[in-house]
Parts: sequence; structure tokens; C-alpha cells
Amino acid sequence: FDVYINDAFSVSHREHASIVLLPKLVREKAIGRLVEIELKHLGKIMGKKCLFILGGSKTDNIALLSDKRKVLATGVFGQLCMIAKGINLGVQNKFLANKMDAVKEIRGKVKNVRTADDVALKVNGKRQERFIADAPFDYEIFDIGHLTIEEYKKEISKAEAIFMKGTAGYCEEEQFCYGTKELLKAIASSNAYKILSGGHLSTALKKLGISKNKFNYVSLSGGATVNYIAGKKLVGLEVLKR
Repeated sequence: FDVYINDAFSVSHREHASIVLLPKLVREKAIGRLVEIELKHLGKIMGKKCLFILGGSKTDNIALLSDKRKVLATGVFGQLCMIAKGINLGVQNKFLANKMDAVKEIRGKVKNVRTADDVALKVNGKRQERFIADAPFDYEIFDIGHLTIEEYKKEISKAEAIFMKGTAGYCEEEQFCYGTKELLKAIASSNAYKILSGGHLSTALKKLGISKNKFNYVSLSGGATVNYIAGKKLVGLEVLKR
């Protein structure tokens, strides 16, 4: 073949043969239109005072953004941040046992991370909210609580740029998708430049009936986006510069 085009931003941080080997075999190589669009939108938040709302259950790369100027933590990431701050969540600690390595990485970076003041527990199948001050809990955490939602919405209303990755709660159940729904509605109504990232958040948009058109960009990329915003070089893009 004569030309190589990388139009797969979401895997451009991975050293797969299709990403880093094939471009070395040809003289003509470039990014595709989708990668161009992704980089264009990400560039618009990197030069601004951006509010980062970080959640979801995938925490492998998300810790890279925990030292940003202002971070609102939700989801499993938020729970790990609370543990890093020395809070004993009780039963939830056992559920997060296989993610404790992330706590070590986060521990020195939680200065600018705001965590939940209250959470929603699943008690006998029902949503019950408790203050974090009352931890440890005998039940698992499935969402952020109403007080936290209102406090986070105040921060959203003041932001000039917003990057949200991951859901705030367990959106597979409607009662625990409340936090995600309220934050997305607040972001959609704000005047900030707003980007959503990750497949789970995109799925939540569809489930909640919130139009993608209310956001400047909705990216399906997760790890690649986080690495790029964190200032890490993406191998798939670097090889095209040679």
C-alpha cells in the first residue's frame, strides 16, 4: 500500500501493530478527519480554566487528571479519592479491593479533588442517601447524593470549560442514574465549552434522552483522550510525525 491514515483516535495511545508499525512502512501518512476533529475540540479546553468531572468505573488512566486545577470526583473514581483522603467507606472498601493500587497513585494528587458530601446506598434494593460523615457504611455505594449534586451544579454554572468522563453512579439502574442525569442536564444548560468522554457516558445520554447537540463534542474515546489532556504523547500520533 502507498498511504496510511490513522482515523482511530481512541486506540492511538496503544502500541498495536496497526497503530505504530504500519506507518513506518510507508512514506505518506496522516491523521484522518475524525482524529482531526477530536484534536480540534480537545485543544479548545486545554487552553482554558477547565472544570473536570471525573467518574465511572474505569480508573486506569483517569488518575492522570486528578492533579488538574479543579476536579469534581464521582463514581468509583470518587470513592477511591475518598479512600485516598483517609475515609473508611465500610463494605464498599471490599468491593474496591482490586482497585486499591489506584489509591496509591491518587493519594498525592487529591489536593484539588472535591469528593462527595453524601452518597446513595443500595439498601434492600432501594436508594437511601447518607452523609459521608456517617461512614463507614454497611451497604454498597451506587451514586452521589442530592447535596453533592447541588454543590457540583454550582461549580458547573461557573465554569468556562467542562470535561466530563464517566458516569456519577450505576446507570444500569434508573434510581442510581439520578446523579448522572442531573449533572448532564446542568452541563447541557451551561454556557461553558463542554466535552463528554467515554462510551458509558454516551450510552447514558441516549438512555436519558439528552441530545448530543447540547454539548460541543461527545467523544467515544476514553484512555486516549485522558492521556492526551494529561500531556502524554500518543504513540499513534507520534509515529506520524517521523
